[in-house]
Amino acid sequence: MSMDPDSRFSSGPRYLKLQADLSAQISDGRIRPGASLPSEEDLCRAYGVSRTTVRKALDGLRERQLVESRRGAGTFVSRRPVRLHGSLVDLIAANGDSRNFLADRWIEAPPAVSEKLQLTNKDNVKYWEILLHDMGHPFVHVEYYLPRHLGERLESSDVLRARSVSRAVEEKTGKKISRAHQTIAPKLAGPVVATHLNLKRNAPILHIVRTYFDGDGVPILLAFVHAHPDRYQYAVELFAN
Repeated sequence: MSMDPDSRFSSGPRYLKLQADLSAQISDGRIRPGASLPSEEDLCRAYGVSRTTVRKALDGLRERQLVESRRGAGTFVSRRPVRLHGSLVDLIAANGDSRNFLADRWIEAPPAVSEKLQLTNKDNVKYWEILLHDMGHPFVHVEYYLPRHLGERLESSDVLRARSVSRAVEEKTGKKISRAHQTIAPKLAGPVVATHLNLKRNAPILHIVRTYFDGDGVPILLAFVHAHPDRYQYAVELFAN
């Protein structure tokens, strides 16, 4: 991160030249999406400009949605939205660049799981605990629950090959997912989730409950998603008919 102020700032407002230089580094990938920018003090030192100049330059980058500031954390390059086209499974599953299985076992279905999957209280379910990473950083912790008649037909290797649990369900069982119901609410991270997401205990996270249904309206998969507050962004576009 360097620039010769005598050549770059020879004419025109300095904040615009600084803004253009940072924008170029973001555009050509020298500063990657999600990466943090140097502090205002470091930018002042590197570019030989005042704090006012730095702040005006950053304001312009924020207006163009190239960067975003997080209170107490700094300024980060915005993650470019990924536009996907395909099946419901493809759209929902396209998260992260790697995933680790933390647990793969059979458990007695908790009451909340039994209710969502329309099971009896004594039914066992296949339980998968998965941690998703983006650019090497953990950003989503997911707990999946599958009814026995489906869980018996899937292995963790099927998920790794298919790149998602929902897609693996479709490929291995022939059950097509026709829709999913999702709720999103704030929650405080418990000790397990906080550890996996590298957060402090009771840090705020996004808690997502997602139930998948087949073509007959039968729930066939349940996911409890715990998303890192600074690394996960959920956006929805609404269109008029």
